[in-house]
Amino acid sequence: MLVDIYQSSTHARRFAAVQTGNPVAFSKVSNESDFIDAQLVLQGIDLASGTYFVGLDAAPIVQQVADKGFALFTASMR
Repeated sequence: MLVDIYQSSTHARRFAAVQTGNPVAFSKVSNESDFIDAQLVLQGIDLASGTYFVGLDAAPIVQQVADKGFALFTASMR
Protein backbone atom coordinates (compact mmCIF):
# COMPACT_ATOMS: atom_id res chain seq x y z
CA MET A 1 0.00 0.00 0.00
CA LEU A 2 1.31 3.41 -0.92
CA VAL A 3 0.89 6.16 1.66
CA ASP A 4 1.38 9.89 1.98
CA ILE A 5 3.13 11.10 5.15
CA TYR A 6 2.26 14.39 6.78
CA GLN A 7 4.36 15.97 9.53
CA SER A 8 2.88 17.78 12.50
CA SER A 9 3.17 21.54 12.46
CA THR A 10 3.96 21.57 16.19
CA HIS A 11 5.94 18.36 16.88
CA ALA A 12 8.73 17.38 14.50
CA ARG A 13 8.50 13.67 15.39
CA ARG A 14 4.70 13.31 14.98
CA PHE A 15 3.42 12.04 11.65
CA ALA A 16 0.19 10.96 10.00
CA ALA A 17 -0.01 8.35 7.26
CA VAL A 18 -2.93 8.17 4.84
CA GLN A 19 -3.43 6.09 1.73
CA THR A 20 -2.04 7.95 -1.27
CA GLY A 21 -4.64 10.02 -3.05
CA ASN A 22 -7.16 9.96 -0.18
CA PRO A 23 -7.71 13.56 0.97
CA VAL A 24 -10.90 12.51 2.76
CA ALA A 25 -8.87 10.37 5.17
CA PHE A 26 -6.52 13.27 5.88
CA SER A 27 -9.48 15.53 6.65
CA LYS A 28 -10.16 13.29 9.68
CA VAL A 29 -6.55 13.70 10.85
CA SER A 30 -6.47 17.46 10.34
CA ASN A 31 -8.94 17.92 13.20
CA GLU A 32 -6.15 16.99 15.63
CA SER A 33 -4.42 20.14 16.89
CA ASP A 34 -0.97 18.81 15.93
CA PHE A 35 -2.02 18.43 12.30
CA ILE A 36 -4.03 21.58 11.56
CA ASP A 37 -1.19 23.02 9.44
CA ALA A 38 0.56 19.71 8.66
CA GLN A 39 3.05 19.52 5.82
CA LEU A 40 3.19 16.74 3.24
CA VAL A 41 6.74 15.37 3.61
CA LEU A 42 6.61 12.07 1.69
CA GLN A 43 4.21 11.15 -1.09
CA GLY A 44 3.36 7.79 -2.59
CA ILE A 45 5.83 5.78 -0.53
CA ASP A 46 5.81 2.12 0.41
CA LEU A 47 6.25 2.50 4.16
CA ALA A 48 6.72 -1.24 4.72
CA SER A 49 9.76 -1.57 2.48
CA GLY A 50 11.22 1.93 2.79
CA THR A 51 13.87 3.20 5.17
CA TYR A 52 12.46 6.66 5.71
CA PHE A 53 12.21 6.42 9.50
CA VAL A 54 14.62 5.17 12.17
CA GLY A 55 13.56 1.86 13.79
CA LEU A 56 9.92 2.09 12.68
CA ASP A 57 7.77 -1.04 12.67
CA ALA A 58 5.63 -0.18 9.66
CA ALA A 59 3.29 -3.20 9.79
CA PRO A 60 0.90 -1.85 12.46
CA ILE A 61 0.85 1.57 10.81
CA VAL A 62 -0.02 0.11 7.41
CA GLN A 63 -2.69 -2.07 9.04
CA GLN A 64 -4.24 0.93 10.78
CA VAL A 65 -4.31 2.87 7.51
CA ALA A 66 -6.08 -0.08 5.90
CA ASP A 67 -8.58 -0.33 8.78
CA LYS A 68 -9.22 3.33 9.64
CA GLY A 69 -7.96 5.28 6.64
CA PHE A 70 -5.13 6.91 8.59
CA ALA A 71 -2.52 6.28 11.28
CA LEU A 72 -0.77 8.62 13.67
CA PHE A 73 2.74 7.75 14.80
CA THR A 74 5.90 9.14 16.36
CA ALA A 75 9.27 8.56 14.73
CA SER A 76 12.52 10.17 13.62
CA MET A 77 13.20 10.67 9.93
CA ARG A 78 16.49 9.58 8.42
